[in-house]
Amino acid sequence: MLRLKLPIWALIASAAMATAVEAADSPELRESIDNLNKAIRELREVRRDFNDLRDAQKKDIDAVKAQIETLELRVKLLQNEIDTLRKEKTTGSISLKPDNTTPNPNFAPVPPVRSTGRLRIVNEFPEEMSVLVNGRSYRVLPGEERTILVPSGAFEYQIPQLQRFPQQREIAENQVKTIVIYRAN
Repeated sequence: MLRLKLPIWALIASAAMATAVEAADSPELRESIDNLNKAIRELREVRRDFNDLRDAQKKDIDAVKAQIETLELRVKLLQNEIDTLRKEKTTGSISLKPDNTTPNPNFAPVPPVRSTGRLRIVNEFPEEMSVLVNGRSYRVLPGEERTILVPSGAFEYQIPQLQRFPQQREIAENQVKTIVIYRAN
């Protein structure tokens, strides 16, 4: 809406200025031109404020999306746990709690769910690429964009087809980092 009104004000201002050049130099005309210039400046400020507000809302929306993805991951983990318990119940198998007095080398406790960031991988390379993130491989097709949840803090990634060694990076909670795979010319 502001974009449509701004050119109208600009036209009015330029018409007033052209009239001012042709007409005698009167104080009323000068005041009108000054008022038009002031209105144009105010409209530009309103547009800047609107753009700032829109950008802030976009950041808030991105943060909410990251939280939703984290919650979806947690729900998926819980669903898997429920499915496992149902399967055990129907098959009659009994799960025993590990004995706390003697360590069991086969028992790996589930780590608590940590805050996460998002790693956005964009493949602009003309062929499928593999990306290793914290030791896990992800295939990314040409032109594909893929988002991976990564625990906040230090993480490691490598594109084996292009990099000899893994890259160490940091990611904050709810932060989005982008890796673009492209062919250098």
